[in-house]
Amino acid sequence: MAKAREEALMAEALRLAEKARGLTYPNPAVGAVVVKGNRVIGRGYHRRWGAPHAEVVALRQAGKRARGGDLFVTLEPCCHYGRTPPCTDAILERGIRRVYVATLDPNPLVRGKGVRILRRAGIEVRTGLMGRAARKLNESYMKVMKTGRPFVTVKVAETLDGRIANAGGDSKWITSAASRAEVKEMRKRSQAILVGVGTVLRDDPTLLPAAGTGGRYIRCVLDTGLSIPLDSRLVRTAASTRTIVYFNHDRKKRLQQLEKYNVIGVKIGSDSSRAVRIDRVLEHLGRLGVQDLIVEGGARVFTSFVREGLADKLVIFVAPNIMGGEGTLSSFLDVGTRDVGGIRFEVDEVSRISRDVAITLYPGRRARRVSGKAR
Repeated sequence: MAKAREEALMAEALRLAEKARGLTYPNPAVGAVVVKGNRVIGRGYHRRWGAPHAEVVALRQAGKRARGGDLFVTLEPCCHYGRTPPCTDAILERGIRRVYVATLDPNPLVRGKGVRILRRAGIEVRTGLMGRAARKLNESYMKVMKTGRPFVTVKVAETLDGRIANAGGDSKWITSAASRAEVKEMRKRSQAILVGVGTVLRDDPTLLPAAGTGGRYIRCVLDTGLSIPLDSRLVRTAASTRTIVYFNHDRKKRLQQLEKYNVIGVKIGSDSSRAVRIDRVLEHLGRLGVQDLIVEGGARVFTSFVREGLADKLVIFVAPNIMGGEGTLSSFLDVGTRDVGGIRFEVDEVSRISRDVAITLYPGRRARRVSGKAR
């Protein structure tokens, strides 16, 4: 089969997987295509956790015609029993001749075992076709499986001159309603959102996603001294949406008051600065099963994640406005380097959302960790 044809078929499998991105947690989003000769005879993707996997859906659609055909799948087929039987069993039963795997599964239960099982059974397996795109599609799953920490997306809404609030602290609304709707969709694809207590004091947000997220969503606040108001909307809605406040200063009475509202207080120690250690916050969220974390503010929190090398991706919504003026709040503070180039990121995508521009960036090769603490 010609290389161009192989890439076109894997691209189709990736498009199928994209349909379920953010809907299969804790599983990855996977797409599959079954080919016989020059014809696609089966297509499928993993729609939700507990549902049949992509390979099984595509093979069922292909039916008996699958024997002697080729299978294109965006992630290594599973080889263990979970909510569903192993996909390797289904592939062997259907008599597939060749399997194209975009990327291996870093899950310790799989991690190359699925490929080995198929090869030992005499099936030709080719790996790496469009692997980069496949890993990007499941970047959150990939990271948490390798490190135990969630994938961190820092989301910023700013003006053309990089301001996130005026001198009075007002930030409503810098960006358009369309951009804010997109942010809610981002939250829907994640499992947790994090802000600093300054954002709570200034904006009193609810930090809720678009409808349909279910009970897995976690709202997190970095609040060293437990200063979050009891009458804030986050506290008042904690009974219906899991809310964690990460603190360091001992305030037993205050903690007991928050717990009455179902707020979960987690003490995350630090050094003599008494700041909350955000690397340990990420470790805690990883233990809770969070794969995708959105960081939404404010400037100190943004800066801490970037300065410490803990931001895996930036998504910046830029409004076509110039705020200017002394005392206005910049998106980032001291990032800990005097290099004129600063901490470098690489632009991955630029898109227009109503009157705004959304820029997606990843850490550049020269991005490095500079010591610092979240407050």
